[in-house]
Amino acid sequence: MSYNFSLPPSAPGTEAAAANSLRTESEKFKSNQIKNMTLFTLAIRLIELGQNKPFNKIRADYWSSMNVADAGGAQVRNNATIADDFEIAKSQITELNLDAGKAYGNATDRCLKFLFPGPEEQNTFGYRDFRRTFFADVVAPVQATFELIPGSCSELLI
Repeated sequence: MSYNFSLPPSAPGTEAAAANSLRTESEKFKSNQIKNMTLFTLAIRLIELGQNKPFNKIRADYWSSMNVADAGGAQVRNNATIADDFEIAKSQITELNLDAGKAYGNATDRCLKFLFPGPEEQNTFGYRDFRRTFFADVVAPVQATFELIPGSCSELLI
């Protein structure tokens, strides 16, 4: 549970303008791609649990696989945007389908991309139908996946 969602702090001088530009770009991306930050956060957590490694490690592995040079790679890692993390998270769904199972991968994908039926204004936890859909499409598959793992909490309760 190690992912940090804060943007890099503003730096003095010319770097402050770049940081403000990054914030504006990040806010624009969030409003276009990330429909619900809480569920995006949950998706990142489910990726960490499904892969059994922190998101920083997943990010580093992703950039290594993309052949980011070491010299520039450290700077890219330090200036990762929410858009970068969204793309990295999307790339992990296939891996989750293979490792944790298709139901777990689909539940994570639903949270990441906010793929829920119905009018957008009614896709909030304030609506009973959304809560039911969320339980059926996210909570139940994740719970079922972890109940299959030997030594899980379900075996301790019996």
